[in-house]
Amino acid sequence: MPREPSLVPVYRLHKASGQAVSTIRGKIQYLGKWESPESRTAYARLLAELSAVPAAAALPQGKPPSDFTINELVADYLDFAQGYYTRNGNPSPWLGHIRLILKRMCSFYGDEPCTEFGPIRFKAVRQTLGHRVMPP
Repeated sequence: MPREPSLVPVYRLHKASGQAVSTIRGKIQYLGKWESPESRTAYARLLAELSAVPAAAALPQGKPPSDFTINELVADYLDFAQGYYTRNGNPSPWLGHIRLILKRMCSFYGDEPCTEFGPIRFKAVRQTLGHRVMPP
């Protein structure tokens, strides 16, 4: 049985660099030299910042979730992906693949509500990636 994910980010060693790291909301935070007082202080600061901002504040404000369109969702996801799929200032090749899929999603279903998008529509988008499809 899989382990339950921790709600508190873990202070851990990044073996390759010898630095302390913690993953917060999907993004790796480098904290300084492992077990140094500076890294422990940075970790405590991150925990304090995380507890100061309620989880609901991370959600888009102003609209109920059912009113978000695919275009709005894609824009928010791309903001996240550009940070997540970048290492040492260099974007990962995956970012290009993700952009291609999301661009196609937006061209087909961009103005539709997110609640209308499901597995069948995703399969339709995915099938168009193997060959060139002209817009209707």
